[in-house]
Amino acid sequence: MEYIRSDKTQNKNDCIFCEKLKSRKDTDNLILHRGKNAFVLLNLYPYNNGHLMVAPISHTEKFSDLDSETKVELMELCSNFQDVLENELNAEGVNLGANFGDVAGAGIKDHL
Repeated sequence: MEYIRSDKTQNKNDCIFCEKLKSRKDTDNLILHRGKNAFVLLNLYPYNNGHLMVAPISHTEKFSDLDSETKVELMELCSNFQDVLENELNAEGVNLGANFGDVAGAGIKDHL
């Protein structure tokens, strides 16, 4: 409910992911892992336990704009953190989804 009631207007130049990466306060910003091209963070407003987001470090809205190395790292992080969820939270199943653009449900549409 906190998220639903919150003000979601933001300056077009602001990006929550870029801001979190710049601050270097990973614990405060729920960042679990920083890779070369991608990072993993907990969702501040999770749909369920263990709700993670895996995103590229580069600010882009189109998956097709990413280089192959970044695409591979994103998928490797998804695989690695599936193991973490299964081993640490005893997850019996994991959903993997992507929301590209407003109509697809992306909360932050300008940064995958």
